Amino acid sequence: MLRSLVGSEMCIRDSPNHQSRQVRSGHFVEVLPTPLKAPELVAFSQDMARELELSEEAVNSEDFTRFFSGDTSVAPHLRSWCTPYALSIFGEEMYRQCPFQNGNGYGDGRAISVGEVLTSSGQRWELQLKGAGPTPFCRGADGRAVLRSSVREFVAQEAMHHLGVCTTRSLSLVVSGQDRVARQWYSDDRSENDLPDLHDPRIAHLPLEMRKMLLAQLAQQTSGPDITVDENCAITCRVAPSFIRVGQVELFGRRARKGEHHEQLEAIVAHAVDREFADCVSPDAPLQQRALVLLRESAKRIQRLTADWIRVGFAQGNFNSDNCLVAGRTMDYGPFGFVERYSPSFALWVGSGDHFGFLNQPKAGFANFRSLTSAVVEMLDHDGVMQANQILEEYLPAAQAAVKDVWRRKLGFTQWEGEHEQCWEHLHGLMERSAPDYTIMWRELAGVNQAADGATALRSLELAFYSPLSDQERAAWSSCLDDWLRLQRSEPGSAAERAHMMKQASPKYVPREWLLVEVYKAAIAGDRAPLEEMMEVMSKPYDEHPQMEERFYRKCPPELLGKGGIAHMT
Repeated sequence: MLRSLVGSEMCIRDSPNHQSRQVRSGHFVEVLPTPLKAPELVAFSQDMARELELSEEAVNSEDFTRFFSGDTSVAPHLRSWCTPYALSIFGEEMYRQCPFQNGNGYGDGRAISVGEVLTSSGQRWELQLKGAGPTPFCRGADGRAVLRSSVREFVAQEAMHHLGVCTTRSLSLVVSGQDRVARQWYSDDRSENDLPDLHDPRIAHLPLEMRKMLLAQLAQQTSGPDITVDENCAITCRVAPSFIRVGQVELFGRRARKGEHHEQLEAIVAHAVDREFADCVSPDAPLQQRALVLLRESAKRIQRLTADWIRVGFAQGNFNSDNCLVAGRTMDYGPFGFVERYSPSFALWVGSGDHFGFLNQPKAGFANFRSLTSAVVEMLDHDGVMQANQILEEYLPAAQAAVKDVWRRKLGFTQWEGEHEQCWEHLHGLMERSAPDYTIMWRELAGVNQAADGATALRSLELAFYSPLSDQERAAWSSCLDDWLRLQRSEPGSAAERAHMMKQASPKYVPREWLLVEVYKAAIAGDRAPLEEMMEVMSKPYDEHPQMEERFYRKCPPELLGKGGIAHMT
């Protein structure tokens, strides 16, 4: 990256680049990480270490812990850097988050890349430390991450990989024995179970949209942290072929639009194609052709990504252009969550709103892709702009088709015609009203496609419901399952083959937030066993693991359904 792109012109003058300042040009700023004091290796991913061709001896060495705690002096030949990028929220260009109100202060505020690795297979990986200390883009913050959030990210990245969702990866998690920072969080004894949900009988008489509005207002008023906690600093090393964000391309598109640094827009686009889409176009092709390939392939990957999120029940929570990689790879595991009690607008972050809600994520992906397109067209001729606009026009129908294919596989259908879609719409209406556990409902459904009738199938699904069904609800579910079973019987192939397809589309295990809380609390107390156990079960999330069911295959305990830091967070 450093050889193919341009560094900030003020990089050397402002070294060591640990304070917030404007960065008016350049694709990166060279900056050294701020090492953790008294570092200790908490965990590492054996799978990712093997990908990087790191031996067990190397991973367990003192130099490994030092390097991945930010002490890059153990590898003085490597250079480290952070990158600037722009921000759009649901397609709207933002400047107020920038301390200078012009976009020149926004970028990697606590993430520093510390090198690239080229393996013997020819795969290139970029290594990035999150929580590595302040950069010019820190906006006055301390540049640190804490063990609590770092455990969540470390687990989630590897879990998503094994769930079959494109993602950045985890290599290592290092904690400091001395460095601590203050963070606002939620106290354990705080009770929030009095907050209603969409199905609360106290508001059930209100129209659905009014209930949503009321709950959003209540959440904003009552869901903030109530204590300040001193927490141990930690650094995760995340790994990917590149970390090129839509926001990076967008930044140089904005500058080119103003007549500034047009060549830097062309350079970042060419670099993104080389790193992420090299197998889709010849390196000798004209730059415009390569830019259009970037748009076409990026569209496909982001469409597939958001459909996969829905397949496994994942809500990213804050899917802005700065959290969207051009290659359609999940990254920046902050306010993410997995759906438990089903709601189509689920998000763990209270600021997500409906626009980042669970089922709206394909539209959020489209908004990010629109921002990418608006940047790339600044370097295209008239014909190129027309082709880019055509790609943009085709985005949403393709994204919606990808989601429909998810429902097809989860329902065990080999085709998707009108009656299959009607079956899904009927089922989804019941899911909205009865709010079953998303993961358990789909997994149990995969085991009943040979049931004699809907009532029999429903008995197996009882495990997924958080409250008993009324007689009316039970009749509606049985009728819906009767229709589904009728369609199942008309499908080609064996029932066992269809059940296998359903199970491959619906994982049995996901990293539920309340389980992550148990894991990071244990890690904070020095007990790594729960983390190791979760990493083990999440390495094969589609397998049955009967010995793990009692701990990992169960609904959220009722007393935690409304608890801050588990049911919602800021």
